[in-house]
Amino acid sequence: MYTFQQLIADQLIQEKVEMDQSAMLSLVGGFYDKLVSDVADKVLAKLAQQQESKPAFDPAALAGELDYRRLADALAGQLDYAEIAGQLDYSELGGEIDYGSLYSEIDLCDVASEIDLDSIASALDLSEKIREEIRMMLRSL
Repeated sequence: MYTFQQLIADQLIQEKVEMDQSAMLSLVGGFYDKLVSDVADKVLAKLAQQQESKPAFDPAALAGELDYRRLADALAGQLDYAEIAGQLDYSELGGEIDYGSLYSEIDLCDVASEIDLDSIASALDLSEKIREEIRMMLRSL
């Protein structure tokens, strides 16, 4: 199996080019750097493509914490509403609010007053019982 150095040396011999060892090593190093750079570029491009193909909002990300801005974006039409409805655990959300483990910089009262529950509930096709549970939770804020 050829090494880079042998491959380049053979090419230089075929072209009848004389080169000292340091120049040849420099050429081999340049070839190797280019190879590594090309591979790295392809890997980074592939990662960027995979990142772009992911949805802007992942309901599974709600499991540990709730980002109100992303939730608002999702409810504004960037996500299939049925997907959110199946992922939200309202009792867990209530517990997170009660224990204050959600982002402290968000004023929960302001958030609650800006939520148009009826339009969200209609979009999500929520039952009246679930709507009432959400109303009670929001009032407790």
